[in-house]
Amino acid sequence: MPEQLKVKPSVDCHHPASVISASTIPAARCGPAVERLIPRRPDDKIGVAAAYARVGDNARGFDSDIGSFGNFFYPVRSGETMIELMYQAQLTPWWTVQPEMQYIIRPGGGVLNSGDGLRPNASVIALRSTIRF
Repeated sequence: MPEQLKVKPSVDCHHPASVISASTIPAARCGPAVERLIPRRPDDKIGVAAAYARVGDNARGFDSDIGSFGNFFYPVRSGETMIELMYQAQLTPWWTVQPEMQYIIRPGGGVLNSGDGLRPNASVIALRSTIRF
């Protein structure tokens, strides 16, 4: 009799390199994932994640200084929040494909657009492919 597959939950947390810079404080990206949810695809994963990047004190101070010297309506950046939904398909032992959807709240921490107003929230659809050798 074949062994029954059981759903395997996990939680993944890490510091994404994309948010580490002089103007931000490193932020954690964290969320639960579930493996073996689909019986015929035991190596696939589905998950959600959330991330937050806070704008660093030097950049916030610069924004505040700009507001103090005449541009009274200049925003002081705060932080950026991201929510993500992903599905990772293990196509072969060495190849995965991962479509994902992200919703980013206050992109850039509340930075101004090149025109007028704050940058609006953003939706992102991505496809990641990983080949291991």
